[in-house]
Amino acid sequence: MTAPSDNRTYTGYWQLQNASGARFGIGAAGTGSFYVNIVVGSGSTVTGTPPTALPTSTITYFAVVSAAISANPSTYTGVCPITITVSGSITASTAGTVKYHFIHSDGSAGSSGTLTYTSGGNQTVSDTINASASGSDSLYIDTPNNFNFGGPSYTITCATATPAPTATPSVTSDDALIVRNVTNQGIVEKPRI
Repeated sequence: MTAPSDNRTYTGYWQLQNASGARFGIGAAGTGSFYVNIVVGSGSTVTGTPPTALPTSTITYFAVVSAAISANPSTYTGVCPITITVSGSITASTAGTVKYHFIHSDGSAGSSGTLTYTSGGNQTVSDTINASASGSDSLYIDTPNNFNFGGPSYTITCATATPAPTATPSVTSDDALIVRNVTNQGIVEKPRI
């Protein structure tokens, strides 16, 4: 910035702009302007007055600052499908409300929810998916950040169920078996020893 040549205090009010042209600023809603004071003067003679609405404290913005998730089990071999539990924590900077949802490997939306923070800190979240293939889930923060936190990978190897063997009847020498002969006249039973 270049200060004007006249001796006085100058105040410029500003907002930032993202690559899409949307403006944002300060405050809980991110809509307020911030300002820059420039005092121009030689010696001790300065004219003008600074703005009266000077900030008196540090502003803390509500945001999700981190999210960490894991899958359990992360490796599985067996009969499919298997239920995978994805769980973790969402850390917020201060009091506020977080809206989130899970995204599964196949692109489908998992469970969604809302967390209310009374102060900064962590809260836990979880989701389940019945999976028959390896993949990974992620956690998308809808509000306030609109950010996708990539998730854990899980490896699944599906096996088919093996039928249990059937018991073969055993015969002892004391048992008598009946042999049936079918003829046109009927059934004749003969003992076999």
